[in-house]
Amino acid sequence: MCIDFLIIGHVVKDIDPRSDAQRWSIGGTAAYAGALGRMLGLRVGLLTATSDDVLCAPELAGLEIRGPRVEHATSFRNHYTGSGRRQQLLHRARAIGLADLPESWQRAPLVLLGPVADEVDPKLASAFPQALVGACVQGWLRETDETSTVRARSAARWSAAREVISAVDVAFVSPEDLLEDEQASTLTLWQRFVDPLLYTRAEHGVDVFHAGQCERVGAFEAASVDPTGAGDIFAAAYLIAAHRGLAVHAAARYATCAASFIVEAEGLTGLPDDKKIAQRLATRR
Repeated sequence: MCIDFLIIGHVVKDIDPRSDAQRWSIGGTAAYAGALGRMLGLRVGLLTATSDDVLCAPELAGLEIRGPRVEHATSFRNHYTGSGRRQQLLHRARAIGLADLPESWQRAPLVLLGPVADEVDPKLASAFPQALVGACVQGWLRETDETSTVRARSAARWSAAREVISAVDVAFVSPEDLLEDEQASTLTLWQRFVDPLLYTRAEHGVDVFHAGQCERVGAFEAASVDPTGAGDIFAAAYLIAAHRGLAVHAAARYATCAASFIVEAEGLTGLPDDKKIAQRLATRR
C-alpha cells in the first residue's frame, strides 16, 4: 500500500493511575500523530511494535500498521500534578530498526520519527533521503530511575544526537526533554545541525529557531482538559503544513492551532479536521 505519511515509534498503553493495568488508553506519538494525519485526509502508515489488544483499539481504525507483534506493549502510568506530568515506564516493547521497514514505505514523502522510550534506531533518520523528515527527540532523551520514573537524561549522553539531528529536516524538543541547566547550550548546539529547530513550550507557544534567528509563535487559547499528546499533534501538524507548502512560521502557527484542540478533550476525542483548524486560524489571532 502506498502511504502519504509514515510515523515510526511505539503505540503504547497509558495506564489509568487510579486503577490497575486493566484500564488503559491509547498513547504515544505514533498514535496521536497518525490519528491527526488520518483526520487531515492522509494515508497514514505506522511502523511500530505493539500488542494485538492495542491494535484492536478503535482509535487506530483507518491506519495501516506494520511491524512486529509483541506480547506486551510499551506501557506508561501518567500522574498529573500541579507541577506537571510524572511518568512511570511499566514495560518497554522491542526496538524498531531498518529491518522492520517495508520496502514500499521507504518512498513515503512525509516521515515522523516518534520514539517514546529509545525504541527507534537512530539509523532510520537517514533512511528517507527524498522525504520531509521530522523527529520528536523526546524518546531518545529519556531514562528511568530505580522506581521506573521517567526523567530527562543529559543530552551530552545521547551518543546518536548528531546522527539524528543532522539527518532530519526539522526537530521538535520541549523543556521537559532537557535538563534545566543544559537547555540553552543544547539548543545553541543543535541549531548548527538542523533548521528549523522547534522548541515547544505548551501554553507559551513555540520558539522557532530558523535561519539564525529565534521567534516565538504564540499558543492559541484553549480550556485545558487533558494536555496529553499536544506536542505530538504539533509535530504532525507542522510536518503536514510544511509539506503542503507553508513557510516555517506559518506552519508553526498552523501546528499550534491544531494542538490547541487536543488539550480541550480527553485522549484522541478532540482531534480537529482541516475545516476546524481553518476556522480557528481565521478567528483567533
